[in-house]
Amino acid sequence: MLKRNRVKKLGRDKDARRALFKSLVSSLFEKGSLSTSEQRAKAVVPLVDRIVAIAKKGDLNAQKRISVLLSGDRRLVRQVIERAKNIEKTSGVTRIVKLGRRLGDGSQRVKLELLLNKQVSVEVPSEVASV
Repeated sequence: MLKRNRVKKLGRDKDARRALFKSLVSSLFEKGSLSTSEQRAKAVVPLVDRIVAIAKKGDLNAQKRISVLLSGDRRLVRQVIERAKNIEKTSGVTRIVKLGRRLGDGSQRVKLELLLNKQVSVEVPSEVASV
């Protein structure tokens, strides 16, 4: 019986994949957005959500757990915790925007954005606002 593959391997072994994820997540929290392939972005989103959920607690244990996930940069850990305190939700803090295909091999390129500091404006229809 075939079972579903739960890990996106991305053509790498375990250590290389873990290093790639640390690098992508660290860059995402430092810069706020990054351009990468669609499969890499989709594989990193659950890790980002997990880090934000841990960071919302903000205690010493949370700092240590985030430090392990983000290659031990203290400045980055503090920045993640401060940014995570300002949001209400614990998941869905990233946005994937398609950019087009890469010329070399035709893979789908996307922009992965972090929505921690951005204000999401919701337009209310005029008939609802007047009620």
